[in-house]
Amino acid sequence: MVLVYWCIGLLVYRCKVIPRSEFCVSSFRYTSPLMSKPTIHPVKQGLRAARVNLGPGLILQVMAILIVVGFYYWPDFRALLERVADLKTEYGFVFSMISTTVFAALIPTLVQQCRPAWRHMAPLRHLPYMLGVWAFKGLEIDLLYRAQGWMFGNDASPFTIACKTFFDMFIYCPLIAVPGMVLIYLFKDSGFSISATRRNLGEQWYRRRAWPLMIANWGVWLPAVVCIYALPAPLQLPIQNVVLCMWCLMLLFITNPQDEVTP
Repeated sequence: MVLVYWCIGLLVYRCKVIPRSEFCVSSFRYTSPLMSKPTIHPVKQGLRAARVNLGPGLILQVMAILIVVGFYYWPDFRALLERVADLKTEYGFVFSMISTTVFAALIPTLVQQCRPAWRHMAPLRHLPYMLGVWAFKGLEIDLLYRAQGWMFGNDASPFTIACKTFFDMFIYCPLIAVPGMVLIYLFKDSGFSISATRRNLGEQWYRRRAWPLMIANWGVWLPAVVCIYALPAPLQLPIQNVVLCMWCLMLLFITNPQDEVTP
C-alpha cells in the first residue's frame, strides 16, 4: 500500500509551500479555517485536502514503518520502546492523558510561540482549553485501544491488525473522532460560545465539514494506523502520540503562516 502511495506522490505531488487556507489533517486535528463555509463539493474538497497533504503524509507513513521495523529488528531500539511500554503499563490512563497532552498540544504550541509569524496560529490564551481537550482525547484513545484489544485480541497477526484498522478508520473516526474534533475546534473559533457555535455549524454540518476531513484523513493516516496496530498494545498510544506530534510539526514547517486565517 505504501508503495502505491509513493507512486501516486511522484505523479501528482508538487513541492510547494502549502497555504494555511488548505486542509491540514491528522487523526484528531483539523486546522483549516472552520469558520469559513465550503464553496466546493465536500468530496472534491476532501480529495483536494488529501492531495495537498500527500507529500507530508508519505513522510509520516515511512516514519511509522521505520518505527515498526526498528522495534522488531533493532534490539537497542526495541529495548528503548519496551521501557516506554513499561511506563504506559504502570501508569495507565494517567500516562495516556499526560503524554497525549504534551505531544499533541504543548509541544506544537511551544514551537509555534518560538516564531513571531506563527504565534497567532495558536494563541497562548487557547492553551488551557487545548490541554484539557487533548487530556480527554488521551483517555478516549486509550479506551479505544483497550476496547479493540478486548474485541479482537492483542496479537499482531494480519487479521487482528486489519480488524483494528477497519474499526478505527471506518467506525470510530466517522462516528466519534472526526465530528468531535470539528465541534471542538469550531467551539474555540466561535469564541467559546455555544450559541455562536450552533449558528456557525449550520445545516448539514457533517456533510459540509466532517465529510471532507474524513476523506483526507483516510488518505493520509490509513497506512500509519496499520503500522501502529502492528506494535504491542502498550506501545500503540505512545507511538501514535509521537507520530501525531511529528505530523503537526511537519505541517507547521511546510505551511505559509501569512495565509492563515486569524481566529
